Amino acid sequence: MKRTFIFSVLTLALVMFCQNVFAYDYYVNGIYYRKATQQVPGGGCGETYLIVVNNDDPNTYSGDVIIPETETINGETYRVRYIASEAFYGCINLTSVVLPSTIVNIGYHAFADCHLLKTIDLPEGMGQINSNAFSFCYNLDYIFIHSTEPFFLWDDAFADINDHVHIVVPCNCIEAFEATEEWQGIQLYD
Repeated sequence: MKRTFIFSVLTLALVMFCQNVFAYDYYVNGIYYRKATQQVPGGGCGETYLIVVNNDDPNTYSGDVIIPETETINGETYRVRYIASEAFYGCINLTSVVLPSTIVNIGYHAFADCHLLKTIDLPEGMGQINSNAFSFCYNLDYIFIHSTEPFFLWDDAFADINDHVHIVVPCNCIEAFEATEEWQGIQLYD
């Protein structure tokens, strides 16, 4: 029940973000953000947070990118919670990404066509990775998962990436991931 509720909330939030993928509100320290406010069931507003987005340029991000946990804008501090659909899409010069522990969702095609992406670190609090999030990342060698609990993985989240990609989970966690339906059939390492 709890998993279904969390999944429903995350999916609703993702639908809201997909309406205008490339719109951004702020550009801070090399990262484009859109501000959003969580809708609380039954009405009202919850946390206001930031979503990492693209500025509609396939070369928006390059090299090694480290997304911060928080960003202070106009005197207000916000947590960085989501990687929007297509946020890093087509950033062919992107080589690595480190996501903060505050990230809970990676959108559709978020890192698709990042041909030089070699590594990515996924935080402990990850809630879901959407379809084709890493498709056509031909040089991707390692996906480091820091979560000890399996999280929701959409079909084809790791589609079209080379067979040599090492998806690394914490020690003694492989069985828990493999026991979860959406993780079955994915080669995992610890």
